[in-house]
Amino acid sequence: MKKRRRRQRRAISVAVIVIAILMIIGLAGYLFLQKNNNQDETAGIDIPATSSTETTKSDEAEPSSETSENTYESLINGTGKLSFDYYKKNVYIDNEYQSYQDEFVSKLTKDDYTISELVEDMNAIFSNPDNYYAEGKVESVEYAYLDCGNDGNKEMVLRFTCPIVEEASSIEFILKEMDEKIQVVYSYCNWSRSETSINYQGFISGGGSNGASNHGYDCGIIKADGSYSYGYYEEEESDLSMLAYRYGVEDLDTSSLSGNIVVYSLQTEKSTADKMAPIVFSYLVYDDNYNEITDIPNLYTDSDYQRLIDTIPDAQFIPYDEFQSKINAKLDSIGATQAVIGSNQLQYNKINL
Repeated sequence: MKKRRRRQRRAISVAVIVIAILMIIGLAGYLFLQKNNNQDETAGIDIPATSSTETTKSDEAEPSSETSENTYESLINGTGKLSFDYYKKNVYIDNEYQSYQDEFVSKLTKDDYTISELVEDMNAIFSNPDNYYAEGKVESVEYAYLDCGNDGNKEMVLRFTCPIVEEASSIEFILKEMDEKIQVVYSYCNWSRSETSINYQGFISGGGSNGASNHGYDCGIIKADGSYSYGYYEEEESDLSMLAYRYGVEDLDTSSLSGNIVVYSLQTEKSTADKMAPIVFSYLVYDDNYNEITDIPNLYTDSDYQRLIDTIPDAQFIPYDEFQSKINAKLDSIGATQAVIGSNQLQYNKINL
């Protein structure tokens, strides 16, 4: 009887042990299956190594190569750079009588600048007494976007108010993305006697005073590829005797004629240091209120006005309608349509230095 009980207790113990082992094996199998199921559910999903907040901080601290490249936005934000390399190779003219902008570019100490670096270099140039600039420094920097050629690829213009010509004058740089650089492709200056501007589609026009009786106007266009095409230069001379004197005629007498003869000159090619572009002239007659007198018979063929004009040698005069036709033909040849010429003026935004 005792042996039977002992065998029963032993059998029960063995059964308990077997059951415990089976439970452990079952639990291990359950956990293994759960792990595999979780892996299946997340298969193909890119799980970030850090939280979204940590990613943002990392992005701010270490910009990717894409965001650190030269773009208009990075230039404005102070990390990108503009380059004068294209300007120096394609636009800059090195001669004795340089434009204000070319004279300034010749004094730059390097090719590539952030805006703050350029401002620093500009101020050093202006403060150098050997450069003979007006007293002052860069007062403000502004920018605007434009679309030269209307091709959907944006360009930018930077305006620096500074003593480039005189106190509170300005210089503007037209910028275009080229080969992963922001290149300066054109430049011009503004001051009290001359004003130039560029519109949204890249048409550049300007004018100013050459003296008490003479005013000039010029224009051109920046094309989609960043190249500049010359338009024309026109002058208006309200004192005929001044023009006559330039051509060797002194004491030109206009007292016998009524009204005022205003002479216009036109150059559709750009003059260089070695070659003066051809000039053609025309004229109109105005009354004392500057209204055009249109009822003069045979004005350009057989009139007292034309006979007086003919006394000026070597000056090629043509009727005014032909004069205007030459202007229109030149504008057409460079793609300066009425839509381009009439495009919107730019809206500038200030950059905090």
